[in-house]
Amino acid sequence: MPPELPGLPKIKLPENPLSPLRKVLHEGHQQIEKAGGDIRSIAE
Repeated sequence: MPPELPGLPKIKLPENPLSPLRKVLHEGHQQIEKAGGDIRSIAE
């Protein structure tokens, strides 16, 4: 366990903290690709 940081509330981490992060990154990447496609279609 990492040492407690003073002044920060305790946050209970999920068992696999990387799983939700991967999901967020994947969805963000899809939104960026969609926005890039929209920009290209407007520019044409």
